[in-house]
Amino acid sequence: MKDQLEIHYDGDLPGKSGTGSSSSFTVGLLNALYTYKGEKLEPRRLGEEAINIEQNVIGETVGSQDQTNAAYGVFNHIKFQKNGEIEVNPVNISSELMSDLQNNLLIFYTGIQRTAEKIAKSYVENIEDKSKTLNTMSAIVDQALDRLMNNDLDGFGKLLDQNLSKNAL
Repeated sequence: MKDQLEIHYDGDLPGKSGTGSSSSFTVGLLNALYTYKGEKLEPRRLGEEAINIEQNVIGETVGSQDQTNAAYGVFNHIKFQKNGEIEVNPVNISSELMSDLQNNLLIFYTGIQRTAEKIAKSYVENIEDKSKTLNTMSAIVDQALDRLMNNDLDGFGKLLDQNLSKNAL
């Protein structure tokens, strides 16, 4: 950019809270800068550029899910292919179920701080040992989507409860 531009950012969440705020910031900043220049990026390119900035320019060992989710928004099923492709499919549920889901999920700040990079490094280094857990988690996503598509919010919640801690990486 050739124009002088001053940007101020204030965040309500503390850093290292695990909410994907740094990736959301990167996607949002890219989107704002491209819009300022009169350009509109497709979500795929916006996500790819945010991933590139965090992983290659900054050099952090982080995943790609937060940037992809922030770039596409709404409610999606994101699949990461072995060849590096990212497949994003919208999850189409009724507005009533979406409202129920939003009204029944809570997020709490526990005070625990950690860096995504440290966690990602721990499983990238031992990815072969984690393959069974990762495959189980992938199967759980399919089960969760099935419950949501069948308007089974209680079953969805029970699935989250059963698998939250036992499948943590």
